[in-house]
Amino acid sequence: MSDTVSVDSPLLPPGQELRILIVGIGGVASYLLNHSLLGLLANSFPKSVITLCDKDELEERNFIRQDFASSAVGNKAQAKTDQLIADQRYKALDFRCVPQWITPENVTGYVQDGDIVFSCADNHATRRVLSDHLENLSSGVLIAGGNSEYTSSTLVYIRWRGEDLTLPLTAQSAEIANPKEKGPWQMSCEELAVVAPQLALANEDAAIAMKKIFFLLTRTSKIDYAQVRGNILTNTVYAVKMNRNN
Repeated sequence: MSDTVSVDSPLLPPGQELRILIVGIGGVASYLLNHSLLGLLANSFPKSVITLCDKDELEERNFIRQDFASSAVGNKAQAKTDQLIADQRYKALDFRCVPQWITPENVTGYVQDGDIVFSCADNHATRRVLSDHLENLSSGVLIAGGNSEYTSSTLVYIRWRGEDLTLPLTAQSAEIANPKEKGPWQMSCEELAVVAPQLALANEDAAIAMKKIFFLLTRTSKIDYAQVRGNILTNTVYAVKMNRNN
């Protein structure tokens, strides 16, 4: 069996000190921020800065499918940051915390040129804010993962040296281009308390796809897909080829 993607000069060559932003520290982020990603970063990208961003507070129900220390309390981003700092396997990495939502007003302060952004937020409004902002930068990578109860969807927008290597998220998804729901920064406490059905397996599906895309970019600069879709009921995962005519 031959590789479907040729290995050439990587977009993210090992040895760099990356700036990585994780947006939304919930179910998907729980499976993103484990050893398969952090071990790679600690060994191949030491001294990288990893910033966790979320204003949400921990609740008892979160522990059912989200990987926090059993003693964790308070802000999700802070709790997870403290947990990762305490793990000596990742002492080569610089973990930081931003206990805030990403909004149209503050995104410029948190996402800078050349950053790698993993969006684990569970709403299209945040995904649009991130995608729109990246369009105005010279370089950056946005990997956005999400899921419904049984299916997962992961999209990637790569902009490099002023060129879109994949399409913005808003060009890939009408739901992201025209989000029907409010962003978390626009919601009341009552609205934020409403939770759609979630399964850890679907969270994990999205996170695995996100990590594979990142790994691919450490090996090549060529990518011929921009979306990965999974279904835990049919046990299927498939990549959606890019079509710039859509």
